[in-house]
Amino acid sequence: MKQWIASISHSQKREQRHPLAGALAEEDLGAGAISTRRFWARVVSSVFGFTGCPEPNAAANTIDEGIPCSTRLRVTIASLGFAASAHAGLIGVKDIKITKAAGSDFNVQLTEVQAFQTGTGTNVALAANGGVAFAPNQYSSNTAPASKAIDGQSANMTFPNMYHSAGLAAGDYLDITLGSATKLSSLTLFGRSDCCSTRDIFDVRFFDTNGVLLHTESNVNATGRTHSASFDLPNTDLPEPASIALLGLSLAGLLGARRQRRAK
Repeated sequence: MKQWIASISHSQKREQRHPLAGALAEEDLGAGAISTRRFWARVVSSVFGFTGCPEPNAAANTIDEGIPCSTRLRVTIASLGFAASAHAGLIGVKDIKITKAAGSDFNVQLTEVQAFQTGTGTNVALAANGGVAFAPNQYSSNTAPASKAIDGQSANMTFPNMYHSAGLAAGDYLDITLGSATKLSSLTLFGRSDCCSTRDIFDVRFFDTNGVLLHTESNVNATGRTHSASFDLPNTDLPEPASIALLGLSLAGLLGARRQRRAK
Protein backbone atom coordinates (compact mmCIF):
# COMPACT_ATOMS: atom_id res chain seq x y z
CA MET A 1 0.00 0.00 0.00
CA LYS A 2 2.83 2.42 0.90
CA GLN A 3 4.61 1.62 -2.36
CA TRP A 4 1.39 2.32 -4.34
CA ILE A 5 0.92 5.72 -2.60
CA ALA A 6 4.58 6.60 -3.17
CA SER A 7 4.23 5.69 -6.84
CA ILE A 8 1.21 7.96 -7.26
CA SER A 9 2.99 10.82 -5.46
CA HIS A 10 6.06 10.42 -7.68
CA SER A 11 3.89 10.41 -10.80
CA GLN A 12 2.03 13.57 -9.75
CA LYS A 13 5.26 15.43 -9.08
CA ARG A 14 6.63 14.29 -12.42
CA GLU A 15 3.59 15.49 -14.35
CA GLN A 16 3.66 18.90 -12.69
CA ARG A 17 6.99 19.79 -14.26
CA HIS A 18 5.58 20.87 -17.59
CA PRO A 19 1.94 20.86 -18.79
CA LEU A 20 2.83 19.46 -22.20
CA ALA A 21 5.06 16.81 -20.73
CA GLY A 22 2.26 15.75 -18.43
CA ALA A 23 -0.24 15.57 -21.29
CA LEU A 24 2.04 13.49 -23.51
CA ALA A 25 3.44 11.12 -20.91
CA GLU A 26 0.50 8.72 -20.78
CA GLU A 27 2.15 5.35 -21.11
CA ASP A 28 3.87 3.44 -18.34
CA LEU A 29 6.16 0.73 -19.69
CA GLY A 30 7.78 -0.14 -16.40
CA ALA A 31 11.01 0.76 -14.64
CA GLY A 32 13.87 1.75 -16.93
CA ALA A 33 11.68 2.02 -20.04
CA ILE A 34 10.49 5.11 -21.87
CA SER A 35 7.88 5.47 -24.59
CA THR A 36 8.22 7.74 -27.63
CA ARG A 37 5.63 10.07 -26.16
CA ARG A 38 7.45 10.25 -22.86
CA PHE A 39 10.77 10.80 -24.60
CA TRP A 40 9.60 13.85 -26.53
CA ALA A 41 7.71 15.09 -23.49
CA ARG A 42 11.01 15.17 -21.62
CA VAL A 43 12.67 17.02 -24.48
CA VAL A 44 9.90 19.62 -24.43
CA SER A 45 10.12 19.89 -20.67
CA SER A 46 13.89 20.34 -20.81
CA VAL A 47 13.93 22.87 -23.61
CA PHE A 48 11.03 25.05 -22.57
CA GLY A 49 10.83 24.43 -18.84
CA PHE A 50 14.51 25.05 -18.14
CA THR A 51 14.31 22.50 -15.33
CA GLY A 52 17.57 21.47 -13.74
CA CYS A 53 18.99 18.01 -13.29
CA PRO A 54 17.38 16.35 -10.24
CA GLU A 55 19.09 13.90 -7.96
CA PRO A 56 19.67 10.52 -9.66
CA ASN A 57 17.99 7.53 -8.09
CA ALA A 58 19.98 5.08 -6.05
CA ALA A 59 19.64 2.22 -8.54
CA ALA A 60 21.26 3.95 -11.52
CA ASN A 61 22.52 7.31 -12.68
CA THR A 62 19.21 8.11 -14.39
CA ILE A 63 16.17 10.25 -13.79
CA ASP A 64 12.53 9.27 -14.03
CA GLU A 65 12.07 6.82 -16.93
CA GLY A 66 15.76 6.17 -17.52
CA ILE A 67 16.99 9.34 -19.23
CA PRO A 68 20.58 9.87 -18.07
CA CYS A 69 20.90 12.84 -15.77
CA SER A 70 23.94 14.17 -17.61
CA THR A 71 22.05 14.08 -20.93
CA ARG A 72 19.13 16.00 -19.47
CA LEU A 73 21.54 18.61 -18.12
CA ARG A 74 23.20 19.02 -21.52
CA VAL A 75 19.82 19.76 -23.09
CA THR A 76 19.07 22.31 -20.38
CA ILE A 77 22.42 24.04 -20.90
CA ALA A 78 21.76 24.23 -24.63
CA SER A 79 18.35 25.70 -23.93
CA LEU A 80 19.83 28.39 -21.76
CA GLY A 81 22.37 29.24 -24.45
CA PHE A 82 19.57 29.44 -27.01
CA ALA A 83 17.59 31.83 -24.81
CA ALA A 84 20.61 33.97 -23.96
CA SER A 85 21.00 34.87 -27.63
CA ALA A 86 17.52 36.38 -27.67
CA HIS A 87 17.94 39.40 -25.40
CA ALA A 88 15.46 42.00 -26.54
CA GLY A 89 16.85 44.78 -28.71
CA LEU A 90 16.96 46.48 -32.08
CA ILE A 91 19.93 45.13 -34.02
CA GLY A 92 22.22 46.98 -36.40
CA VAL A 93 21.53 50.56 -35.30
CA LYS A 94 24.09 53.02 -36.65
CA ASP A 95 22.22 56.31 -36.79
CA ILE A 96 19.52 57.99 -34.66
CA LYS A 97 17.57 60.96 -36.02
CA ILE A 98 15.38 63.03 -33.69
CA THR A 99 12.81 65.51 -35.01
CA LYS A 100 9.86 67.39 -33.63
CA ALA A 101 6.58 65.50 -33.46
CA ALA A 102 3.78 66.65 -35.73
CA GLY A 103 2.02 69.77 -34.44
CA SER A 104 4.97 71.11 -32.44
CA ASP A 105 6.90 74.27 -33.28
CA PHE A 106 10.18 74.06 -35.14
CA ASN A 107 12.55 74.17 -32.16
CA VAL A 108 14.40 71.01 -31.20
CA GLN A 109 15.82 71.25 -27.67
CA LEU A 110 17.54 68.30 -26.05
CA THR A 111 19.74 68.34 -22.96
CA GLU A 112 20.91 64.76 -23.45
CA VAL A 113 20.28 61.64 -25.54
CA GLN A 114 21.17 58.24 -24.11
CA ALA A 115 21.15 55.07 -26.23
CA PHE A 116 21.73 51.88 -24.26
CA GLN A 117 23.43 48.86 -25.75
CA THR A 118 21.76 45.51 -25.19
CA GLY A 119 23.59 43.29 -22.71
CA THR A 120 26.15 45.82 -21.49
CA GLY A 121 23.87 48.76 -20.68
CA THR A 122 26.51 51.11 -22.10
CA ASN A 123 25.35 54.51 -23.33
CA VAL A 124 26.77 54.25 -26.85
CA ALA A 125 25.46 57.69 -27.87
CA LEU A 126 27.89 59.34 -25.47
CA ALA A 127 30.71 61.22 -27.20
CA ALA A 128 33.22 59.48 -24.93
CA ASN A 129 31.94 56.13 -26.28
CA GLY A 130 32.20 57.09 -29.94
CA GLY A 131 28.94 58.95 -30.56
CA VAL A 132 28.95 61.92 -32.94
CA ALA A 133 26.15 64.52 -32.99
CA PHE A 134 25.18 66.71 -35.94
CA ALA A 135 22.46 69.29 -36.55
CA PRO A 136 21.85 71.51 -39.60
CA ASN A 137 21.61 74.61 -37.41
CA GLN A 138 21.68 75.83 -33.82
CA TYR A 139 20.11 78.67 -31.83
CA SER A 140 23.22 80.82 -31.73
CA SER A 141 26.83 80.30 -32.67
CA ASN A 142 28.67 78.05 -30.19
CA THR A 143 25.96 78.51 -27.56
CA ALA A 144 23.93 75.34 -27.82
CA PRO A 145 25.67 73.04 -30.31
CA ALA A 146 24.64 69.48 -31.12
CA SER A 147 27.60 68.10 -29.17
CA LYS A 148 25.98 69.15 -25.89
CA ALA A 149 23.29 66.47 -26.38
CA ILE A 150 25.87 63.70 -25.96
CA ASP A 151 28.34 65.18 -23.46
CA GLY A 152 27.07 63.13 -20.50
CA GLN A 153 25.49 66.05 -18.66
CA SER A 154 21.78 65.55 -17.99
CA ALA A 155 21.30 67.02 -14.49
CA ASN A 156 21.05 70.67 -15.52
CA MET A 157 18.28 70.85 -18.12
CA THR A 158 18.35 74.64 -18.54
CA PHE A 159 19.54 76.68 -21.49
CA PRO A 160 22.28 76.69 -22.74
CA ASN A 161 23.21 73.28 -21.29
CA MET A 162 21.65 71.52 -24.29
CA TYR A 163 21.36 71.37 -28.04
CA HIS A 164 18.88 73.98 -29.27
CA SER A 165 17.98 74.40 -32.92
CA ALA A 166 17.47 77.74 -34.65
CA GLY A 167 13.77 76.97 -35.00
CA LEU A 168 13.61 78.34 -38.52
CA ALA A 169 12.36 75.34 -40.43
CA ALA A 170 10.20 72.28 -40.01
CA GLY A 171 13.19 70.18 -41.01
CA ASP A 172 15.25 70.90 -37.89
CA TYR A 173 16.68 67.74 -36.39
CA LEU A 174 19.40 66.23 -34.24
CA ASP A 175 21.36 63.33 -35.70
CA ILE A 176 23.54 60.98 -33.64
CA THR A 177 25.89 58.56 -35.36
CA LEU A 178 27.13 55.68 -33.22
CA GLY A 179 30.70 54.45 -33.29
CA SER A 180 29.61 51.16 -34.82
CA ALA A 181 26.40 49.34 -35.71
CA THR A 182 24.95 48.36 -32.36
CA LYS A 183 22.08 46.41 -30.82
CA LEU A 184 20.08 48.82 -28.68
CA SER A 185 17.69 47.96 -25.87
CA SER A 186 16.33 51.42 -24.99
CA LEU A 187 16.62 55.16 -25.48
CA THR A 188 16.22 58.07 -23.05
CA LEU A 189 15.66 61.72 -24.01
CA PHE A 190 16.14 64.70 -21.65
CA GLY A 191 14.28 67.86 -22.64
CA ARG A 192 14.27 71.30 -21.05
CA SER A 193 13.15 72.30 -17.55
CA ASP A 194 13.35 76.12 -17.48
CA CYS A 195 11.19 77.01 -20.48
CA CYS A 196 9.04 75.85 -23.31
CA SER A 197 8.77 72.21 -22.26
CA THR A 198 5.71 71.81 -24.50
CA ARG A 199 8.19 71.57 -27.36
CA ASP A 200 9.60 68.36 -25.91
CA ILE A 201 7.62 65.83 -27.94
CA PHE A 202 9.75 64.01 -30.46
CA ASP A 203 9.79 61.49 -33.27
CA VAL A 204 12.82 59.20 -33.22
CA ARG A 205 14.02 57.16 -36.20
CA PHE A 206 16.66 54.44 -36.18
CA PHE A 207 18.75 53.59 -39.28
CA ASP A 208 21.32 50.93 -40.14
CA THR A 209 24.72 51.50 -41.80
CA ASN A 210 23.09 51.68 -45.25
CA GLY A 211 20.57 54.30 -44.20
CA VAL A 212 17.70 51.81 -44.12
CA LEU A 213 14.99 52.70 -41.62
CA LEU A 214 14.81 50.07 -38.87
CA HIS A 215 12.24 51.52 -36.49
CA THR A 216 10.28 54.70 -35.73
CA GLU A 217 9.12 55.78 -32.29
CA SER A 218 6.53 58.55 -32.56
CA ASN A 219 5.36 61.17 -30.06
CA VAL A 220 7.98 60.51 -27.39
CA ASN A 221 6.76 62.83 -24.67
CA ALA A 222 9.29 64.49 -22.34
CA THR A 223 6.98 67.24 -21.09
CA GLY A 224 6.28 65.65 -17.71
CA ARG A 225 7.64 66.43 -14.25
CA THR A 226 11.04 64.87 -14.93
CA HIS A 227 11.34 66.46 -18.39
CA SER A 228 12.59 63.14 -19.71
CA ALA A 229 11.20 60.12 -21.53
CA SER A 230 12.42 56.55 -21.99
CA PHE A 231 11.23 53.72 -24.20
CA ASP A 232 12.28 50.15 -24.95
CA LEU A 233 13.10 49.10 -28.48
CA PRO A 234 11.51 46.08 -30.16
CA ASN A 235 13.34 42.78 -30.36
CA THR A 236 14.43 42.14 -33.94
CA ASP A 237 17.11 39.61 -33.03
CA LEU A 238 17.31 36.02 -34.26
CA PRO A 239 18.92 33.15 -32.33
CA GLU A 240 22.59 32.79 -33.13
CA PRO A 241 23.43 29.87 -35.51
CA ALA A 242 25.82 28.45 -32.93
CA SER A 243 23.05 28.32 -30.32
CA ILE A 244 20.70 26.57 -32.73
CA ALA A 245 23.41 24.04 -33.62
CA LEU A 246 24.14 23.38 -29.94
CA LEU A 247 20.48 22.79 -29.24
CA GLY A 248 20.22 20.38 -32.18
CA LEU A 249 23.27 18.41 -31.03
CA SER A 250 21.87 18.15 -27.53
CA LEU A 251 18.56 16.78 -28.80
CA ALA A 252 20.43 14.31 -30.99
CA GLY A 253 22.42 13.18 -27.97
CA LEU A 254 19.26 12.62 -25.99
CA LEU A 255 17.82 10.53 -28.82
CA GLY A 256 21.02 8.49 -28.98
CA ALA A 257 20.92 7.83 -25.25
CA ARG A 258 17.36 6.55 -25.53
CA ARG A 259 18.27 4.17 -28.35
CA GLN A 260 21.20 2.80 -26.38
CA ARG A 261 18.95 1.99 -23.47
CA ARG A 262 16.45 0.25 -25.72
CA ALA A 263 19.23 -1.86 -27.25
CA LYS A 264 20.27 -3.22 -23.84
